[in-house]
Amino acid sequence: MKTDNTFAKVSELYYCYDNYLRAKMIENNLGNLMTSHGRILVALKFNGEMTMSEMSKEINKKPQTTTTLVKKLVAYKYIDIYSTTDKRVKYLKLTEKGREVSDKIMDISGELYQTQYKGITEEEVNNFRSILNTIMGNLNGGNN
Repeated sequence: MKTDNTFAKVSELYYCYDNYLRAKMIENNLGNLMTSHGRILVALKFNGEMTMSEMSKEINKKPQTTTTLVKKLVAYKYIDIYSTTDKRVKYLKLTEKGREVSDKIMDISGELYQTQYKGITEEEVNNFRSILNTIMGNLNGGNN
């Protein structure tokens, strides 16, 4: 059996990524949020209003997890939840405060992008993404 530490490196990469984001969020007075909260805010910034179901798919989280994340964002007054005629469908939208925070998160994401790909060509980045997608597809039984 061949020994390979690739997935240990992927795990280390995620740890570095998460630490970088956490530090930048704290630096920007957003230490009360997790990266998943940021994904919700950015999704709303780009997509406008979304249903809870759409958000769960967008951030690749179970509906219960999305609900928990959203409740915190509502408590911080970053997003509002509302219903229309069908009270079972809940819509999410950014508040003014949420738009300001999503702008900060976008700035942090831009810094991350510049930092993570420093010294790497666009072709190398595209190859890296392609390889990761292939590996994920293999591990998901070809369903990715």
